Amino acid sequence: ALYDFGQPDDIEYVVDEIVTHEWKSNGTVEFYVRWADGDCTWETYDNLSEVQKLDEYFELMGVTEWEKLP
Repeated sequence: ALYDFGQPDDIEYVVDEIVTHEWKSNGTVEFYVRWADGDCTWETYDNLSEVQKLDEYFELMGVTEWEKLP
């Protein structure tokens, strides 16, 4: 059985900044995210694909999609 921690399923977390990215050996990329609450985590592209800050990070890196990141 799973324990319910009382978190609503539709809770939204706000990204403060995407700090950097790292290529994984399986050919995927993860992004180091600083959240508005101060926490930092590594997140996959799938978790961030709808986040405006990801578009801003791509622009800063000079690319338009994650596959072209250095």
